Amino acid sequence: MSEFPNYSNLARLSGLSSKELDQFKMAWISLPRESRREILNRLIELGEENLELSFFEVFQACLSDYDDEVRTKATIGLWECDDRGIIRPLIHLLNHDTSDTVRAASATTLGKFATLARSGKLHFRDRDRLATHY
Repeated sequence: MSEFPNYSNLARLSGLSSKELDQFKMAWISLPRESRREILNRLIELGEENLELSFFEVFQACLSDYDDEVRTKATIGLWECDDRGIIRPLIHLLNHDTSDTVRAASATTLGKFATLARSGKLHFRDRDRLATHY
């Protein structure tokens, strides 16, 4: 597994700027599927170990990966995210993804937003969107 970046290098993927995210996306598509899967595994671990790290941009970019396991891991990685911007992409995955695993992970991650909606802590448009599609 020496081909994979070490944890300290992966930590640099936290809080990417727009330009850095574009560079990441260009590099990401050239990586083998197993490498992409392992990197997301490591990012999830890093995010759980260090709450100051945020891989939101990376996980969100990976929601459209061609590999269903990568999409699943990206969805799982967004579990702690409370940015309303992920509601639509997650609903799309829930309703349209070909993978049962991706759809299940999307439903689980959306569950947090459903809880916020029930307690009145979610914008009414997002609450209505969830009620309509979730």
